[in-house]
This record gives sequence, C-alpha cells and structure tokens, in this order.
Amino acid sequence: MAVDSEEVKKHLALMGMNTLPAKQALECWKFLHDKKIAQYGLMDVSWPRWQEFEPTGGQSLRFRHLANVVANAAAVTSLAKEISVLSPEEQQVRLEDLLNELVAKTLRLPRNKINTQASLSQMGIDSLMAAELQAEINQALGVRISTLELMRGQNLGHLARLLADKANLSAVPATAGNHGGESSELIERLSEQDVTILLNQLLAEGETVNE
Repeated sequence: MAVDSEEVKKHLALMGMNTLPAKQALECWKFLHDKKIAQYGLMDVSWPRWQEFEPTGGQSLRFRHLANVVANAAAVTSLAKEISVLSPEEQQVRLEDLLNELVAKTLRLPRNKINTQASLSQMGIDSLMAAELQAEINQALGVRISTLELMRGQNLGHLARLLADKANLSAVPATAGNHGGESSELIERLSEQDVTILLNQLLAEGETVNE
C-alpha cells in the first residue's frame, strides 16, 4: 500500500490526508455498513489543510463548506501588511528575499547557496518539498498558491511577481476589495456541475423572496 512508504505518507500528511489505524478503520467501516448506506467514504482529512494545498478545488462549491473558508479570503498576515506599504520595486525585492529565505529553509541550505535565477526544479526541489514551501508561503503571507504554480516559476523573481499578484498587496490596507473581479475569477474556476448547482441555489433563493 502507498502508506507503507514514509515519503508518500509524509506527502499525504502535508496535504491534510492522514492514515487511519486498522482497528479504527474496521470499527468505522462496521458502523457505516450497519447503516445500510449505498455509498460512503472513510477518511481522516484536514479539509482546511487540503484547501491550502489545492486552492482551486478547495474553493469549489463541492468542497468549500468542508474547508469552512470563503474563496479568496485568506487571512492577511502582518508581513503582508508591512510589504503592502512599500513601492512596487521594494515589494519585488522583499518578496524575492522572502522566497530566498523559504527556499533555503526547504532545501536545508544556507541562503547564499541558493541560485535565485534558477527554477525550483533546477534547485532540486521535488513535489514533496514544494508542498512544504507552499505551506511556508501561506503561513508567511496568507497567500494560497498551488505546487504546480510554484514548479512552473522560471526563477525567484518570477515567483515574487506571482505572489504579489495573488496577494493583491496594493489592496491589503483597504477593507473592501474588487469583489466583481474576484467573482469572475471564481466562476471561471467552477466546473459545469458546480455552475449548475450555483444557478439552482440562486433560482431557489429568488423563488423564496418572491413568495
């Protein structure tokens, strides 16, 4: 089984997916089996953690209520607020410096050993390390970025610009954001089934109001 591999087990844990002891799994299976449920799944998942690992899926209508988060409502950290008051050029420098620090921490290397012009894969970062880096970035800035986006980055400068866009640093001090733009971006990420569910919910709400 996959969980026999410690590396895979660690990777799944970073995603919020934890293993179940055999005894506990069998007890839960018997309980659910006795309920005569046609289909069911048994898992130990930290949905908020999984949502951080897979932000697009975690913000979908199917899973958002499990993660108990609102799309694009990541908490603004004190560091993000500090960076938001800087000029765009200073923000770029600060974010590159932060990424240098976090990449060095992930690779367990001194900062002066990091080639800032190389991509993460060229630096030797694999998918497991990318998940660690992803968690560090979210903790530091409150920004959710997928591991795929991280690995596609050309270099730290490119990733710094991506983080600046995702964090929307120019709007951090304000209490109101561009909700229209956020809604459009969210709709673009929805599947056809999710859109249908959303439309049905809106129609049902409209009928209730009219009554």
